[in-house]
Amino acid sequence: MPIGDGRPKKRSSYLKQGRNSKGQFTKKRVKYSIWDRIKKWFNFLIIFLVLGGCSRYQVVSEVDLHMYHMHNPKSNKVEVILTKEKLEVGKFYRLKSIKQVKVE
Repeated sequence: MPIGDGRPKKRSSYLKQGRNSKGQFTKKRVKYSIWDRIKKWFNFLIIFLVLGGCSRYQVVSEVDLHMYHMHNPKSNKVEVILTKEKLEVGKFYRLKSIKQVKVE
């Protein structure tokens, strides 16, 4: 009969390898410092913002030559952009990755 619910325990420490006074390899359990935990969460936050923060727009139609009607289904925002690139109707694009022509 297994002990516990079968899930691995959450660790707040890691194994550090080193040598003892006789020159033999040893493994010692060392607790994570508060700074290690802050770095871990900070890296997670940065990755989340970089990967999940960009909104994607779908090309609905080509209004004119190189002028496109774009729609974001998440926020229901609509954009009309002018670009030199050829975009495909129905595909999703990030606005940051499209080189837009500024109209004055």
